[in-house]
Amino acid sequence: MPALYTCVAKNKSGDAQFNVSLHVIEKEQIVAPKFVERFQSQHVREGEPVTLHCRAIGTPIPNITWQKMESNCTPNLLKLLSLKTSEGASTIYFNKVNMLDSSWYQCTAQNQAGSTATRARLYVESESTPVPEPWRLNLPRPQKVICPEGSPPREVVWLKPVERAAPRARAPEEERGPHRNRLHHTYPRSDPPGRGQGSLLTPGSFPLGIPQWLSSGSRVMTTYNFGYVALTLLHVYAEDSGVYMCRAVNEAGEATTTATLRCVPRAKIERAPQHPESMDAIRHLEDYEKYQRQESIEEIVSQIPVFVRPLHSLENLLEGGFAHFEGQITPVSDPSMKIEWLFNGKQLTAGTRISTTFSFGYVALNISNVRAEDSGVYMCKATNQKGEAISTATLKIKVTEQVTGSLGIPEQQNYIQKTQELEAYQMQQRQTYVEVDQTVRQKPFFKTHYWKKLS
Repeated sequence: MPALYTCVAKNKSGDAQFNVSLHVIEKEQIVAPKFVERFQSQHVREGEPVTLHCRAIGTPIPNITWQKMESNCTPNLLKLLSLKTSEGASTIYFNKVNMLDSSWYQCTAQNQAGSTATRARLYVESESTPVPEPWRLNLPRPQKVICPEGSPPREVVWLKPVERAAPRARAPEEERGPHRNRLHHTYPRSDPPGRGQGSLLTPGSFPLGIPQWLSSGSRVMTTYNFGYVALTLLHVYAEDSGVYMCRAVNEAGEATTTATLRCVPRAKIERAPQHPESMDAIRHLEDYEKYQRQESIEEIVSQIPVFVRPLHSLENLLEGGFAHFEGQITPVSDPSMKIEWLFNGKQLTAGTRISTTFSFGYVALNISNVRAEDSGVYMCKATNQKGEAISTATLKIKVTEQVTGSLGIPEQQNYIQKTQELEAYQMQQRQTYVEVDQTVRQKPFFKTHYWKKLS
C-alpha cells in the first residue's frame, strides 16, 4: 500500500503544502538453510548395502554437497557409486561397503543467506576369523596306579627308672685347688678426695667372686673389671663424709677393705655488711610501704555550671593580630560537662586559625591572624546534667588603611584616567546591537517541488 507524505510551510501571511506518495516493492525473502532430516552414525559389516540420507530447507533452495573426511581430516570430494539430490534432499547409496568406506561423512547445505553442515561416522567391520585354540600340553595317561604305603607298625620301648646321684661331700679347705685360695689385698689404693676409692683383688681368677661396697652415701658409680674394683662418688658434699667398705665374696670365702672420706665444706656466704651505713640507705630506698601508691576516690558532686571568671571583650585589636578569650567554670571534676563556642549565634568550628581549650574548668578560645570578618559576639556555653551557663564577649577588629595605587605623580594619575576611559569605551561597544526589522510582508512559497519516485 503506498504511503502519502505532506510537507507544510506556515508564516503570518499564510501557509503552503506539498504531497508526495511513496510506494515500496517488497523484496524476495532470503532464509538461511537448515537441516530437517539428518543421517546418523552406523555400524555395518563388510559387503552390506548402506544408505545415507539428509534434507535441508531454505530460501532459495540450498545446494547440497557431500565430503568424506580422510584420516588426516582433510576433506576430499567423494566418488561414490550412486548419489541423488533434488529439492534440498540428497541420498548416497552404497551397494557393498568395504573397509575403505569406513570414515566420517559430511553433508553441507549452502545458499545466499549462509551455510550449515551435518556429519556422522560409518563404521565397517570385517568378517571375524576363527580364533585358534590356546596351546595345551598333552601328557600321556598313566598306565599303572601306585597306591600309598600303609603306616608302619607300632614299636614298644621299655624305660628303666634311674636313681638320683647322692650329693658330693665338700672337700676341706686344705685339699682344694690353688684357685680356691681366700681373697686378700695386694695393696690398698686411695684416690683423691671426692673421686672415690679403689683396690685390686687377688688371686687373678676367682670365678664366683662378687665384690660389694658398703657405704653411707649416694650418687654412687661402681666398677668391677678383671679383679679391679672402684667406687666413684659424683658431686660430693659434706654429708658424704664417712667410712666406705668393699667386700669381695666367693665360694672360698670373703675379703674386705675400708677407706675413709672426709669432705671439707666450702666457706659460707658472708652476710655481715662491711659498710652498715650503706646497707641502711639501701633499705630506706627499698621501703615499699613508704612509696606505696595510694588511690583516692574523688567524689563527683553534680551541680549547675557557673562561670567563676567570665570572658572579657577585646576592642581595637589590629588586623592580623592574636585574639585570646579565657574563663573559669565550676564544677571542675564533672565528666558530663560539655563546652560549646558560638559566633554571632552560630556554631564555631575549630580550624587552622581557631583552637579551643577545656581542662579542669579552664576554657579558652584562641584566634590567630584575625580579620575584619572575625568581629562579632563570641559565646561560651557550658552544659551538664543539671543545667547550663553562658558567658559572652565582643571582639572588634581595627582595619588598617586600604592599599592605594597613587604614588603622588600627576603623569601616573593621567595614565590611570585614560585607561579607565578606554575600558569604558570597550564595554560600550560590546553592548551595542543592531535592531532588525522582523516584520514579515511576503507569503512563503515552494521554489522546488518533490517528484514521485518508485523504488
